[in-house]
Amino acid sequence: KTYQKVKSVVNKIDPVRLIDGGAPEDEYNNQINKIIGLLQRNTEVNSLAEEIYQIFIQSFGQESAGEKKLYFKIAEKLTGENITRKN
Repeated sequence: KTYQKVKSVVNKIDPVRLIDGGAPEDEYNNQINKIIGLLQRNTEVNSLAEEIYQIFIQSFGQESAGEKKLYFKIAEKLTGENITRKN
């Protein structure tokens, strides 16, 4: 259930635009598994967003990772918290 929730959120936001570009639905599986690990020890939205952002930078590089605000959206959806973040 957690896997499906994380997969749904990540694929919908699609921060690297892979799904939008025609990549398969499981394209973010490695990142999703790492996010699930994060959720088991961290549900504070700001630090979670930063850690998710770092996962995507490590996987795809800084330029491809896209805007940091996308990772705050992911963290918000996963934690149910809403925050306002400009960057």
